[in-house]
Amino acid sequence: MAEFRQGKTVKTLTLKGREVVFRYPKMSDIDQMWRNYNRMIREGAMLSRNTVIKKKDSREWLESRIKQMRQNKAVQIMVEVEGKIIGSADIKRDPMEVSTHSGDLGIAITKEYRGIGIGPALLDVVCFLAKKRMRLKIVKFTVYSENRHAIHVYEKCGFRKAGVIPKRIYKKGKYIDDIIMYKPL
Repeated sequence: MAEFRQGKTVKTLTLKGREVVFRYPKMSDIDQMWRNYNRMIREGAMLSRNTVIKKKDSREWLESRIKQMRQNKAVQIMVEVEGKIIGSADIKRDPMEVSTHSGDLGIAITKEYRGIGIGPALLDVVCFLAKKRMRLKIVKFTVYSENRHAIHVYEKCGFRKAGVIPKRIYKKGKYIDDIIMYKPL
């Protein structure tokens, strides 16, 4: 797969008659990324935030992520359908010296594009690149226990449950268990 270059297409496939493009991010993505992420937050998506993000903070985050990708400390993949960004996934290298062979995964797909096969394909691409480019051996993340559909998808993609942190998350006015998952690469 492709070496990192802003905006470079990594993989293309057709799902439900639509072309789905997996590519590296570029700075001109910032407006779409910012709007999509804030829209998902407002919809109550199972993300790591409850409050919207300032555009300035999103820009700084993307600049930092592109720098990390150049240093092989992260992989970020954007998902585009019909010229519109509809999601992304990333894996960031663990900064602790004793665990730099592992990375933390994050994934978000807009509501109208969930459940059609984009998630598994995106996980496959981002994990492949983390193994190839960053030489990672394991990927880990947490998922809200209420997000049963996502847990099922992760398990079908080879992720395993490692444990549960009871009531770690406070979202939508209640406490939710957080499930730790991982996958050897």
